[in-house]
Amino acid sequence: MALISDYKPEDKEDILEFFCDVFRDMNFTFDLSGKDKDLLRIPENYQTDGGIFLIARADDALCGTIALKRLSSVIMELKRFYVKKEYQGKGLGKQLLGELISHAGNSGAGAIRLDTTNRSQTAISLFNKYSFVEIPRYNDDPYAEIFMELHTGGRSE
Repeated sequence: MALISDYKPEDKEDILEFFCDVFRDMNFTFDLSGKDKDLLRIPENYQTDGGIFLIARADDALCGTIALKRLSSVIMELKRFYVKKEYQGKGLGKQLLGELISHAGNSGAGAIRLDTTNRSQTAISLFNKYSFVEIPRYNDDPYAEIFMELHTGGRSE
């Protein structure tokens, strides 16, 4: 089982290497000057206003990430959910997602939203198992094709 912890500034280089590797494996472009620049400022982008950025390590190697950021007083957004291929199918995604959902509920979120692509079928299957449902587009992310939401039982708008 992996050890899950909050992101710390000393994790920055590992995070950048992790995303470079994961994106290469998925045939995604890694662009720190554009769409991925949020990874250069994780504390400011994710660890404020009830948000989190979690990392998972197994055998001292970074093997997964997941993040949550606030969109409104009652809606939070799941971001940066990736698990290295060799750790998929071993419960790590469930472990990360469970921690995130618990945190969202404790932070007063009534709903968690996410966007993803059709190429992320493993993640979509996991989201469905956790009762996320498809919703209309809620952002202008040009890479996103699927939008989902989970009602956490907390406050709602």
